[in-house]
Amino acid sequence: AANERSRFENSTLGENIDYRNNGLSKNKSYNHELSLQFKQKLDTIGSSFDVTAYSNFLDQKPISSASAFDFASSNTFTNTSNSVFHLDNHYLKYDFVFPIPKWKLTLSTGGKYNYLSVVQDGNYFLNSVTPNVITFDYREDNLAFYVEARQQFKKLSLTAGLRYENFHIERLTNTLAQKVTFTNRNLFPNLSALYAFTDQLNVSASYAKKINQPNYFSLNPNNSSNFDQFNASQGNPLLNPTFLDNFELKFTAFQFVQLGANYTISKDNNLFVFSADPTAATPISNATFRQFEEFRTFSAFASFPIPLDYFFKGKEEFQKRMNNMDQMNYIFVNVNYIKSELRGVSLPYGTEGLFNYGAQAQIILPWGIKNVMNYFILPGNGNWEIYRITKPIQQFDISFHKEFMDKKLKVGLHAMDLFNQNNINALVAGENLDTRFREKIDSRVFRISLTYNFGNLKLQKENTDIQTEKVNAGGGLLK
Repeated sequence: AANERSRFENSTLGENIDYRNNGLSKNKSYNHELSLQFKQKLDTIGSSFDVTAYSNFLDQKPISSASAFDFASSNTFTNTSNSVFHLDNHYLKYDFVFPIPKWKLTLSTGGKYNYLSVVQDGNYFLNSVTPNVITFDYREDNLAFYVEARQQFKKLSLTAGLRYENFHIERLTNTLAQKVTFTNRNLFPNLSALYAFTDQLNVSASYAKKINQPNYFSLNPNNSSNFDQFNASQGNPLLNPTFLDNFELKFTAFQFVQLGANYTISKDNNLFVFSADPTAATPISNATFRQFEEFRTFSAFASFPIPLDYFFKGKEEFQKRMNNMDQMNYIFVNVNYIKSELRGVSLPYGTEGLFNYGAQAQIILPWGIKNVMNYFILPGNGNWEIYRITKPIQQFDISFHKEFMDKKLKVGLHAMDLFNQNNINALVAGENLDTRFREKIDSRVFRISLTYNFGNLKLQKENTDIQTEKVNAGGGLLK
């Protein structure tokens, strides 16, 4: 459960307009997650069967239906809201792995079913006791199957796969005359090759085609009371899915050092924008989501460890821990450069790329306590897609873990964005409107986690990272 406070500030300047609107809303939210995993080894050659089930329930209700406002002009204005939000997400998937050692071949196959439901009913009072009612009802069914083959030819490893995706989408809102319903059925190939020069040095190349459905926040026409007679905020329920072609080349040394580059072509990319209708009697700035026909993004990355054990415990102790990263002290450094090109649209502030930096540290403390710290910073003064980042974006996370009962029980204490510094400041070039944008979501989260492993197998966390917007009830520029 969480008590959430949301503040917004709208200021409007123009001919005969000098207006400021500050708002505060309070909500109570409940988030429940349940994940179950079963993994069975079928034989001694590595055949396995893996099943994961996951459910997520998220509810959000207002603590008070009133918002507090402070007006900087004589133009009186009142705005209160009462909005109820509910999300259900259910996920079931299975995976089979069949090694054929004689041919150095591994076959994999699996499937999944994912159901996502989002309902929000908003009542918005704009200078009136009669509410402006906005309803949103979203349903998504996703059925998918895949097959993949991996073949080893001496130093060369090849992988080829094919994935079938079937999305059935229903979007119903009273802001549209009729329900939006469609079904996407597509095949998505993936290819990769890895050449090992030695046991410690290799180079790999890959291609994958993917589909991303727009998240429900981008679609939801509810505006969370962040509006007045000069400003509006709403999702776009008519957005299409994004199709991506991704190419990557990567060099790996000693399993830890990586250098690489990535190139992505995305069709119908959905981005957050501001727009204004120049023909309207009253000028209104509308924050919404718009579809862009084609984006091309290039990124280059480098990551490498700083082995603290080598410097502080000596070469001999460092070599002992090389095969057990869970017991090694290290700092892992990541550097990334990214540049986006929007076809058919010219941005007023150019297309300068961005560098960002990150580091993850693992420190083994006394009494078997493991400390993990993560920090990233995007310094700013560059472009992310269509946005000009003007101030740094940064975040610091810290966690402590300890295992009990012969490593079956794991207790964790976590603090995400400990200093609450993750906020976005950007310039946004929209239709007939250039906007200075700032967003600060209260991203500081404290959490206690308890994990119990009933079997002898290590829980595979990646199987419970569901590839949908499972708990994200808010939006933002950088997704």
